[in-house]
Amino acid sequence: MSIPSPGGDAATIDGRVGDPFPSALDAAGRGPAGDSGGERGIGPAADGITDEADGAVPAADGAGVTPPDGPRAAGEIYCPPGAAPYPAPVPTDQQPAVVPIAPPGGISFLEGPVWLAERGVLLFSEWNTGHRILQLTPPQAIEVFLPTSGSNGLAVTPDGKALLMVTEVQSKTVSMLSLADKSVKVVAQDFKGQPFVQPNDLAVRADGTIYFTDYQAGRLYQRAIDGTVSLISSLPLSNGVGLSPDEKTLYLNADTYTVKYPVGPGGVVGTGTNLATGLKGPDGLAIDCAGNVYIAQNMGGSLVVVSAAGAKLGEIGGLPRTVTNAAFGGPGRRTLYITTDAALYAVTLAVPGLPY
Repeated sequence: MSIPSPGGDAATIDGRVGDPFPSALDAAGRGPAGDSGGERGIGPAADGITDEADGAVPAADGAGVTPPDGPRAAGEIYCPPGAAPYPAPVPTDQQPAVVPIAPPGGISFLEGPVWLAERGVLLFSEWNTGHRILQLTPPQAIEVFLPTSGSNGLAVTPDGKALLMVTEVQSKTVSMLSLADKSVKVVAQDFKGQPFVQPNDLAVRADGTIYFTDYQAGRLYQRAIDGTVSLISSLPLSNGVGLSPDEKTLYLNADTYTVKYPVGPGGVVGTGTNLATGLKGPDGLAIDCAGNVYIAQNMGGSLVVVSAAGAKLGEIGGLPRTVTNAAFGGPGRRTLYITTDAALYAVTLAVPGLPY
């Protein structure tokens, strides 16, 4: 199902209005003729992957919460200083191993992993009983964190106090869950009064700007810190989304390709270009501290690893056909946790990464 791209003013949340992007976008992600700033998304250019070698977080009430040690980019929050250059990211001496978990009710489908460093646990969505959130305490202790979440993609706010989640059943929203008391507040529920169809994944800047996708509608949205929701692009099967460690690049998986967008001051997104093409069902993604992108293929049985320049660095295989997402966690965030349709996997890498 697709939705025509609306025009007019930006949508509002809680009655707050912000400036819209300069132009409306058509179904291909293009602005009106003559609008040089209108095109933010592109389609695949060719098969294969190229071989070219400020900071407050919104609290549940919308107010800003400064991350620990002041405003920083994601890489400054999550990546060890002075560690670059990093070694090759793809392990040559090991493959991912199954994490032997047995949650009550079994495993239906896994998605949206996020590492909470202060608690030393991994949270992820599981699709039994209307979707729920499970909690892994390594190596394999498992419990139900939230019994009925409706969630898919998850992220943690840079202050570590709240969980951001997209919900695709029960409600179709982006919500914030307090880790202190598990209270939930909706932060985005529609675009210009039009409900979302199937929210899928999200990423958050250190200043609280949220980027999220609507898979069935084929859309990438931005939720500004004032609550304004704006449309960035319209691309088929818009899925996983993530930010580079310096927060200057936004990545989007869609259809058979991954797109990269430049991000300017205030989180404003520019014109997209292809990072990788010829992918087999690109789903979620993870990003390491060197800026490499790990693309989960839900029809390819692997994670494709590409550099920020688009060079293919290899694949992490030995996985089921349906690989859904990945996130870095564990000591030093060097364990890559990988979700699939049937099991949770983990592999230790030489490069640390971001927690969702």
